[in-house]
Amino acid sequence: MNQNTDFQEWMEMCVKLNHINSFEYNEFTEHQLVGEGRFACVKSAMMNCDVKVALKSLKVDVVLEKDIIEKFVNEVDNRYGQPPFASHSHYLLPSKILNGERENKTDGTPEHYVELYQKCWDTEPINRPNAKKVFKILKIISSLNPPNRIPEISSDDETSSDEENDISFDNSDIDSLTSDDSDDKENMINILNDLVQLYSNKCKLGSSESDRNYENWFDYNMSNSRKFFIFLKKNTEIVEHHEFILGKFYQRGFGVKQNNAKYFKWMERGTRKDDKLAYFELSKCYFFGKGVNKDNGKAYELYNRSNRA
Repeated sequence: MNQNTDFQEWMEMCVKLNHINSFEYNEFTEHQLVGEGRFACVKSAMMNCDVKVALKSLKVDVVLEKDIIEKFVNEVDNRYGQPPFASHSHYLLPSKILNGERENKTDGTPEHYVELYQKCWDTEPINRPNAKKVFKILKIISSLNPPNRIPEISSDDETSSDEENDISFDNSDIDSLTSDDSDDKENMINILNDLVQLYSNKCKLGSSESDRNYENWFDYNMSNSRKFFIFLKKNTEIVEHHEFILGKFYQRGFGVKQNNAKYFKWMERGTRKDDKLAYFELSKCYFFGKGVNKDNGKAYELYNRSNRA
């Protein structure tokens, strides 16, 4: 009998005789990291019988769906002070939910949370975001301070023409913001300022996390992309970096048909206001030939000006 077989039989015997037991992680206290390698970390801890032990765990960067759901419920509890369906009997809930009943929004709940949990309870399961998508959205919402509310849109009003603008907007199928309420304006401006800040972080840090946070802004707000585009059109003077943001929307096709020529034009306009973000994007237009012929010399000149602006 070889050594491997001996070890296997020894392990099986220990299990049968209950010499090997499993313990819940919360039974250990005073965790202290004592070692870390490429694949695992080791912590010292005290057991409830005052025995000091070593805890070893693999370094697996995976978020379980149950953890995501728990985080979401906790976030909702923290935001408006009560769990979902707090006033309903838990015994009757399954049949009511099956028949399409949903809880009412609590006054003061940030609209981002309302939109998210309404998507999660869509009657068609295929339309519900998966756990990873929910987790991504929660991370974005948590990063906003305070979580900003997106105003409602109505199709009753028509957008006014912008004759002094020599770069035309695509006005087909455009709905208009119904209200000039100052709170709505402030919320929209705050959300757009978040985008500018995320872009600046992306340029300064160059980390994968800052890149993801920037991209996540567009992912999360895609369903409201047209709202942002129209808001920028109607509020050209009150949104900082207005030309830069519009240029990025045209570059990405966010709320408007993708158009490199207009991407270039809006960045060019931004440079007239000495916007360093617009200078940097315009240098990329010349370097990659987006909306203009490639010109490395011009790209280098604009890049230097972006650092001085």
